[in-house]
Amino acid sequence: MNYEPISKVLHSLGFGLCVFVLILIVCALLRLAVGCMTVPMLAERPVAVLEP
Repeated sequence: MNYEPISKVLHSLGFGLCVFVLILIVCALLRLAVGCMTVPMLAERPVAVLEP
């Protein structure tokens, strides 16, 4: 039996999974950065945020 196609599929799946995990990590870091930036703004003026 020839296992080359299976290994190619597994390799591409692994690559896609790595890219997916990297994107998730970047999104989490961006959320943390945005959260750290917006929390002081929310603390300074909660009324302006609650009532736009």
